[in-house]
Amino acid sequence: MDMQCSPAPGLETEQARLAVASQIENIPLPEGYTLCWQGEKIASTDSMKYLFKNFPLAIILMIAILIMLFKDYRKPIIIFCCIPLVFVGVVAVMLLTGKTFNFVAIVGTLGLIGMLIKNGIVLMDEITLQINRGVEPTAALIDSSQSRLYLPNRDGLPEHLRPSRQR
Repeated sequence: MDMQCSPAPGLETEQARLAVASQIENIPLPEGYTLCWQGEKIASTDSMKYLFKNFPLAIILMIAILIMLFKDYRKPIIIFCCIPLVFVGVVAVMLLTGKTFNFVAIVGTLGLIGMLIKNGIVLMDEITLQINRGVEPTAALIDSSQSRLYLPNRDGLPEHLRPSRQR
């Protein structure tokens, strides 16, 4: 027997499933019958499994590529030390909106981490260029940071909509 339903408006699928799961799982089944959750639950579980299957390898490759790019291990460490700050914002938004940390939120968080790493690479490169030009390291850090802080949302805009930056 198959059963399906859609949650009430404003209720997430997993919340609806959890609300009835214990009652449904306590229904005595005839011999030879089993209960199996399918639909969005199984799709979400499978997606998570495939997403994180090679995750450790991806992290190791990113670190290795950054070390080769900078020819230094300190700059990639600085970039990766910023990643926990992403979770401060993600947790705050999840709590404020009341949403669950589902597959879509995880993919969005991974995209945000990717943008953070990209911006970190550009920032480190700009700092290095300024230091090589003879600028004092503290001044290079401040100037480079200000140039990256100009308009945070410009990275998500198409090229023709981005405001031009004057240097």
